[in-house]
Amino acid sequence: MLLPADLSGLAFSAVLFYYISVGWKENKKAYIMEYKRSKIKRIPFDLNTETDADILQFLEEIKNKNGYIKNLIREDIDRRKKP
Repeated sequence: MLLPADLSGLAFSAVLFYYISVGWKENKKAYIMEYKRSKIKRIPFDLNTETDADILQFLEEIKNKNGYIKNLIREDIDRRKKP
């Protein structure tokens, strides 16, 4: 993200305040890029169209794939915590 030199060392909240103060619409793309850089972690994984066809077919029916997968992981975390 391109920042004025005097903002380059500031925390995300300070950069956010700067961009809000100079106008949201002009800096929307920069804000989104900075938010994703500081708050989002992408973890891609591959599915084979032949050996994982059953998974792919099942996921086609799921509207919120991201939420579904996160829910499965959280359920597994809870199961592992129980003695």
